[in-house]
Amino acid sequence: MPHFRSVFVTAVVLIVAGAAFALDARGAAAEAPLPYVAYGGGLTRGQVVEALVGDRTVGHTTADNAGHWKMVIEARDAVNGDTITFTLDGAPTGKSVQFQGGLFPLPPGIVLGASSGVPVATPPAAPARPAAAPPARPGASPRPQTGCTRAGRPIPCARPATKAPVHS
Repeated sequence: MPHFRSVFVTAVVLIVAGAAFALDARGAAAEAPLPYVAYGGGLTRGQVVEALVGDRTVGHTTADNAGHWKMVIEARDAVNGDTITFTLDGAPTGKSVQFQGGLFPLPPGIVLGASSGVPVATPPAAPARPAAAPPARPGASPRPQTGCTRAGRPIPCARPATKAPVHS
């Protein structure tokens, strides 16, 4: 019977310790709420993005050289369900999100300026492709010859003459 009692006491101690640990873990998570991460792209370098809850600023950042921006909105500045609106260089964008701690928008992020008339950077045009080389002449040398000029202008180089094979 003493052996049963020691096993029973050990089990009770383990259960109580596990419950205390579980309560402490939940309490720690409640003490450190997670932020909301807002991000996007397509802006011009230096444009300023500001996040607001009502009239109160909860985040601001500047677009980098590639036009990307990112800001962390802390849970102390907004609570789950708050509507966050965005301005671009001080002008309303018409874009908003609901604050939800620990979340972030799906790619490509929050697109600012597209519906509000605020200018958005356009990607640079692709470089022009060089013109195709003219087709080779029959019997032409397979290697281009370079370095021949006349009066400073490039001209086709003459091919060295080849001797015909001698047959006896």
